[in-house]
Amino acid sequence: MIRTSSAASASSSLASKLLSKCRSLAAVKQLHAHLLLLHSAHRHRAFPYNHFLSKLLSLFASSSSTITHSAAAADYVLLLPASHPAPTAFSYNVAIRFFASSRPCTSLRLFLLMLRSALRPDSYTLPFLLLAAARYSAPSLAHCAHALLKKIGLKNHDHTVHSLITMYSYLDDPSAARREFDGIT
Repeated sequence: MIRTSSAASASSSLASKLLSKCRSLAAVKQLHAHLLLLHSAHRHRAFPYNHFLSKLLSLFASSSSTITHSAAAADYVLLLPASHPAPTAFSYNVAIRFFASSRPCTSLRLFLLMLRSALRPDSYTLPFLLLAAARYSAPSLAHCAHALLKKIGLKNHDHTVHSLITMYSYLDDPSAARREFDGIT
């Protein structure tokens, strides 16, 4: 088991180094395809897909990256959770986070895909869902997100409480933001 863990760590480190050298979206796609093929050829080795996905999205979001936050890069990001061999909440979370500010409608669609894949949203999913709902300027959608947060028992989680206050502030509803603030224990 230790050997698998060290192999996963080594491949994660190598993938991160190679990813940082990519200077075009085509190079990123080529690396991604190569890593998927390598993983499928060596199923006994755990490929750290979540780490790769997180690094990839960080690269796309970075203002210093030569790979811009273009429409083509954004469209590619949409394909990433679907290409994950076994998608997890984490893989959806990083994609939802990626689009929450720039393309909130896309974040909301990714959230629906996450639910359809029978993955449960967690305390990292919902803050970005709330941000996307607020940025989309759809109060009814934001209220639905708030209700979901209550339903799954994350209303008092630190990340989500702050996000609720932010969401209601974006929606220009200071009384709701104040209620959430006053409810902090």
